Amino acid sequence: MTSSTDKKKSSVSKFEEFFSTKYKDNIFEALENYPDNRSVTVDYNELEMFDPDLADLLIEKPEEILKAAQTAVKNIDPQRKNADIHIRFENIRNNIQLRYLRSKYIGKFVSVDGIIRKTDEIRPRIINALFECRSCMRLQEVPQTSNVLSEPALCKECGGRSFKLLQEDSEFMDTQTIKVQEPLENLSGGEEPKQISVILEDDLVDSVTPGDIVRITGTMKTVRDEKTKRFKNYIYGNHIEAREFEELEISEEDEEKIKELAADPKVYEKIINSTAPSIKGYREVKEAIALQLFGGSAKELEDKTRIRGDIHILIVGDPGIGKSQMLKYVSKLAPRGIYTSGKGTSGVGLTAAAVRDEFGGWSLEAGALVLGDRGNVCVDELDKMKPEDRSAIHEALEQQTISIAKAGIM
Repeated sequence: MTSSTDKKKSSVSKFEEFFSTKYKDNIFEALENYPDNRSVTVDYNELEMFDPDLADLLIEKPEEILKAAQTAVKNIDPQRKNADIHIRFENIRNNIQLRYLRSKYIGKFVSVDGIIRKTDEIRPRIINALFECRSCMRLQEVPQTSNVLSEPALCKECGGRSFKLLQEDSEFMDTQTIKVQEPLENLSGGEEPKQISVILEDDLVDSVTPGDIVRITGTMKTVRDEKTKRFKNYIYGNHIEAREFEELEISEEDEEKIKELAADPKVYEKIINSTAPSIKGYREVKEAIALQLFGGSAKELEDKTRIRGDIHILIVGDPGIGKSQMLKYVSKLAPRGIYTSGKGTSGVGLTAAAVRDEFGGWSLEAGALVLGDRGNVCVDELDKMKPEDRSAIHEALEQQTISIAKAGIM
């Protein structure tokens, strides 16, 4: 049987070979620009083509394999061993929907798609602590592996047990917690969207803002909550990729039908008639909804004045004539469609809320209008909203921006 040390050595040598054939230029460029550039992004598909076993090991034992990759980078240029270059992987095949992230994925390398719901403050995390013995002044360095500070047990010189942390001479790293919610287009019916916390470190911090659609790659871990004594899953982030809407896969048959429809002189009428077809009549309303679903084109003039391309629809009518059914239809049909009722909706629920994080700091949590950016937000029972809450959406309707000034956050 081969020992774990031999396995690690073989993984390091495999990575050295892989990097020298595929990513040598990228690594040397990162080393030359260090510390401004501290990451090299590797395509998982290329690693899988180079060595399928190593790619499988990355999914199963990410911590061990990522350490081997970093060691391989240091071996490529031994003169720059102090340069701590991160290897980040994109396009990994282990893409899991947030609602299916179960305990069997703990310790595995996964990627999840979602929308950024909340970003906390950037905080320092100590990674190498330098202590001074209070008796003999001897210095002792202790690497830190968790958020709880580990002190030396004994002084090697005098056997003393009292130490002072030298903060200025210790080594710190930036860290940030973000909350990711599953994409709204993945939800059906009244399902509650699932969320997970993601820990970002070093050059990944401050790379996303609430409302961004992202694909996050990282190691799924679990931590015990000291208050509730329960375990909570989180993702230790390795790579972040900004994404747009899910690209639709159009088959050749679909393409033929689309071209056939485009050539049909009655296509306009057909689209209107197929908008909420179970509700009879209301041609003008259906025409407006069809035009809104297709959307206009935004224009930016030479003097930087922006003309929005979208229209807003206000449906007014007697009870029981299908207004809510129309809204429900739009929210289910449109990508990133959000349905909310005015009775249970507040202004901060629509725009953004300032919430306290676990350390007592303030952060912004995105509301329905931010999450529904470039989609359709359907607000039912608009007249049941409080006037001050209703006025919160005016800026979003007029300018298509949401400005926040809460808890000292602008």
